[in-house]
Amino acid sequence: MILVICPNPSVDTLMEVGKFAPATGNRAHSEEHYPGGKGVHVALAAAEYGEKVCLLGFWGGPTGTWIKQQCTLQGIECIGPFLEQWNRFCITISQDGPFNETELLGTGPALEQGHLNECYATFESKLEEASIVVLSGSLPPKCPVDFYKNLIHRAHAYDKKCLIDTTGEALKQALEAKPMGIHLNEHESQQVTGTSDIGQIMERLSEHTNLQIITQGAKGLFLGTSGDIFHAKVKLNQVLTTVGSGDCLVAGIALAICKGYDNLDKVKLGVAFGAANCLRKELGMLYKKDIDFLLPQIRVNKPAANYD
Repeated sequence: MILVICPNPSVDTLMEVGKFAPATGNRAHSEEHYPGGKGVHVALAAAEYGEKVCLLGFWGGPTGTWIKQQCTLQGIECIGPFLEQWNRFCITISQDGPFNETELLGTGPALEQGHLNECYATFESKLEEASIVVLSGSLPPKCPVDFYKNLIHRAHAYDKKCLIDTTGEALKQALEAKPMGIHLNEHESQQVTGTSDIGQIMERLSEHTNLQIITQGAKGLFLGTSGDIFHAKVKLNQVLTTVGSGDCLVAGIALAICKGYDNLDKVKLGVAFGAANCLRKELGMLYKKDIDFLLPQIRVNKPAANYD
């Protein structure tokens, strides 16, 4: 079972607009709503591929109830504290213009100590069942920056592997607990390490983790482990959205770890998951049939220096 932690779930709203002008009203042509938050995307992707998933979050108000319902419909077990304040909204603009895939990200409900205590207890109650723990996304207001660090230490007490995907001080704190793996996009990896050289990025991150997962958009995935660097990508004829692709990629790698895949197959499955998300209009979602279609097409290079 994959245990996914999503402290800040959201209702993701996709709004299609024509012209988008500042300081005036802009009317959407259509809008659609999806369960969101990075960890929710991870959970949905893994569940779509048939993996058993447990999703731990802070569920707030009517929006939290709706997000849980949508995840439950996909066979995901949803656990964690319920709050009166609503979970956030995140809005993505879709248009043929410069504002395409512009995102407005809500903050989420403010936590209290009782919510945290319940979360920690619920987390520990599920660790025995978990094959891997994925900790993903931003922290809601009043959530301590050492939240992920705390959970990783608790997971290590049960000898569980952890994958972390977050930013800022929460990431800095989490790395002190030495999670098994980390996922960063190109910009985040350069911010954290102070370099754009992929070899140096991997070397610096390896001081804190055994598995480094760096995504660089159309350039593909770089995976570092034990001094080796793998690179993989796949050519797509059409991209409907990239929102949530990194989260789906993390789901693929987490699933590959659960199944004991070697590094080559970890890379392939991760890229297939991330690319499959691009083929579906719904934000942060994918189809199993697209993953299976893409897997044979993925190019893997080792050493990664030959990726061009």
